[in-house]
Amino acid sequence: MPRSVRMSMSCPGPNRRQPCCDASRPAGVIGAKPRARMCSIRSKLGRQARNSAIFLASNCGTIWAITKFARGFAPITGGMVNDLIDWENVASAVESVGQSERRSLAGHVRTILEHFARLETSPAVARRAGWQDTVSRARADIQDLLQSSPSLRPTLETAVAEQLPRALKLAASALARHSETPCVPLDGLRYDVNQVVNDWFPQL
Repeated sequence: MPRSVRMSMSCPGPNRRQPCCDASRPAGVIGAKPRARMCSIRSKLGRQARNSAIFLASNCGTIWAITKFARGFAPITGGMVNDLIDWENVASAVESVGQSERRSLAGHVRTILEHFARLETSPAVARRAGWQDTVSRARADIQDLLQSSPSLRPTLETAVAEQLPRALKLAASALARHSETPCVPLDGLRYDVNQVVNDWFPQL
């Protein structure tokens, strides 16, 4: 649980010697307080809850994040988690994080496939090292994404299949700009997930 959420459990009032939570109540249950104070607590917890859900989604995957998030906040709110949180907005925020990560993954996959095609079809020699460096950087970015969001791993195969036509089109445009004739037909190139993520490069 984020540190800011743990800290909110103590609820220090203006007088730091007098906690605002009712000590006679069970641990983790917010005591009865003036309406303004309770509204402030609810608003604060609501913001923390939304931020925590987004944090968990970016690191653990959408479905797991919501489940973990709900379980973590229930003790703090004394079972009032459903009243404190706008679940529709939380789900929307979490899904937005997931979509952003999938777009990022697709972009890195497309970059790798495009440079695979250049390495395999371009007669140029001087630029090959730079293309390999680009592939290595994109692979590192993919590994970072998969480490923070393991739920993206099953989407890799689909990403490769969807991005290959776009990558080949980009490679063809690059060859044309340099007035280069492909050494092999671009439309016959095929690559798989293992080639994309592992230490593999096509040979001319």
